[in-house]
Amino acid sequence: MFMDAFSDTFALPIATVRHIIKRYPGLVFQKIETFDRNIENLSTLMALERAAVIHAATKLPPLLYLDPAGVVGKFDIAAVRLDIDRSVLFEAFARMPTLAGRDPVKLARRVRIACSMAALLGGPHESQDILRASPAVPTYSTERLLLRLLVARLGLWRGKWTSLIALRDPEIRDRLEDYLNELAHGSLAAKRLRRIIERRLPSACSS
Repeated sequence: MFMDAFSDTFALPIATVRHIIKRYPGLVFQKIETFDRNIENLSTLMALERAAVIHAATKLPPLLYLDPAGVVGKFDIAAVRLDIDRSVLFEAFARMPTLAGRDPVKLARRVRIACSMAALLGGPHESQDILRASPAVPTYSTERLLLRLLVARLGLWRGKWTSLIALRDPEIRDRLEDYLNELAHGSLAAKRLRRIIERRLPSACSS
């Protein structure tokens, strides 16, 4: 039976296997041997423990059938753009498996935005520092990160950058509106900030 063989091959509880198949029913039409080979190859290419890659596949099941070289290749592109060793991205992947599904160019850009934010707030701000502190950074939207970078640039946040990224949109809007009220009415700066608030934070109820 497919689920039993899957469970035995990857040492996973049947309940976990059922959950994976429910999300990706097409897996039952593919060979477990192929999945096993892909997991083994990905483990070798990334220098990660097999168990870590299996865990990643439970979070992102396409890793079972995607070409391992292709997965690693996307991280290589991001590593070049960030000027870091790709092992840093592999470590981040082990903690945040969905990074394997991200566009490498967008991934790198989001990390760089967080680097700028961290630099403004006085913390370690190299790409590797960002990914080690919060491997989830590339999973946030670019717009979310840019709005929080704006808050940092305006001096409206004194805490850690990781806490600023997690701040909900209504709180970001409140800080920007308070700053807006201090600007000269009708000034160019006030008009620009008002446009940003209205276009990117249209509702105080958003999160």
